[in-house]
This record gives sequence, C-alpha cells and structure tokens, in this order.
Amino acid sequence: MIALILLVLIERLDSGFRSAEQVESHSGLPALGLVPEIRSKKQRGDLQRYLREQPLSPYAESIRNLQVSLALADVDNPVKSIVVTAASPEEGKSTLAYSLAQTSARLGKKTVLVDCDLRRPVQHENAKLDRAPGLVELLAQQASMNDVLRKEQNSGMYIICAGEPAPNPPDLLASQHMRELIGKLSEQFDLVILDTPPVMAVSDARILGRMVDRVVMVVRWAKTRRESAVYTAKQLTEAGARVAGMVLTRVDIRKHADYGFADSGYFHKKYAKYYND
Repeated sequence: MIALILLVLIERLDSGFRSAEQVESHSGLPALGLVPEIRSKKQRGDLQRYLREQPLSPYAESIRNLQVSLALADVDNPVKSIVVTAASPEEGKSTLAYSLAQTSARLGKKTVLVDCDLRRPVQHENAKLDRAPGLVELLAQQASMNDVLRKEQNSGMYIICAGEPAPNPPDLLASQHMRELIGKLSEQFDLVILDTPPVMAVSDARILGRMVDRVVMVVRWAKTRRESAVYTAKQLTEAGARVAGMVLTRVDIRKHADYGFADSGYFHKKYAKYYND
C-alpha cells in the first residue's frame, strides 16, 4: 500500500510524460512510439556510424516501429511528407528526423531529409557534409536542385542541408517556392522529412506544418512538461497542421522500468536476445 501511495504521489507531482498511456490520456493524440536514449556519448556524436553499425539495437528497432506507425496512420492515403518538430530545444527532434530518414532509406524507400532549422541546423553535421549550398540558396534561387540535393552513400538517403544563415527564415519558409519544393520532392521521393525548429521558439514549424501530410511531435521522456506538449499540439492544429501523434524520445530504459513500465515492448529484458547494442 505504501508503494501504491508513493506511485500515486509521483504521478501527481511528475509534470512529464513517462508512458504511451500518459501521452494518449493527456493529449488525446496517438503515441507513435518510445525511442530510448543512445547511452554512449561517442555514439551520439557519430549518429551516422551508430545507425550503420548497430542496426539491431533497441534504438534502431524503435525507429522502425515509428515508421510502421506512420505507415498505418492512414493506410488509404500514404504519408509522403512529414514535419518533425518539438515544443522546445533539446528534445531530440533532429536526431529522430535523421534516424527516421536513414532507416527509411535502408528499408528501400527513396527518402529525402530537408534541414529547415535555418537558425540552428545540425543535419549537415550528422551527415558529415558542408552546410552550404542548401535550402537557403535554393529558395533564394542562388542554387539549383542539383547543387543542393546530396546522397549519403552508406544509407542511400538524400539530404538538403540548411545552407548559409538567412536573415528572414519565416519569409523563406512561407514562400511559394517552399510550397512548390515540397510538392516536387513529394513527386520524386517516397518520403520527405522536414526537420524544423521548436514550435514554442519560432513560427517556422507552424508555417511548414500546413504544407505537409502529417506532423510528428517529439516529446522528451520525463522532461517536457505535459502542458507545454499539449499547448504545442494545439498551436499546430490551429495553424492547419495535421498532427499524427507524439513520440517519446530519450527514454531512460532503466528508469522507465523502475517507474513501473517494465513490460513495455522492446524495453523488457526478456527481449534483449533480439538486439545487439
């Protein structure tokens, strides 16, 4: 009884999401998956290599599960373009966007990742490419598609980096050129993934959210306040975006089990023999 009382108190005092059930009950949105934290700082620093060398890790499996969830979101109308965003920084949205693009390409889908975070881009670092020329130069008509569209050889995914710093990111992203670009990429690729800035920081994600099929909201496990996540989802919906659901990222597997979710799918130790990390 003491343990039960403590759990109830923790639940009331805890302001973050710790399970898929909490996501769905508090936000009313589907929980698309739980993505564990990559424990090694070295592996986090070389995401490209980690995904290549650890295809059977719990992290990689969680990304494949997310891809299945997106595919099942609307079977009759397959999702071809998505925005990946979050309420605030440090939630793991860019890591998730890159991982999803790589995994999709490795599974045979022609996939392109577009770094639309023109203020703090990181995808060129993940892909080990130069930042420019990129999206800024393309939208400003200072470069062609052939100049900015680059292929990552080890995975087969394509990427458009952010480009040089822009003085007016919202104007560029809200332009007709951007809308036309998403349309062209959706015709050319099976999946188009846009990595955008956090919703509560700037308006970019809300601008782009209404140009794509679905928006994937990244929520950091146990850290992002529930009120912030719900408010972010509301902002996106009011802007005309169709939010597919939320993904809990950077999950601490050990604490997740201690909190009472030990039987949560691939986090349970009885499934460990299926993975290699």
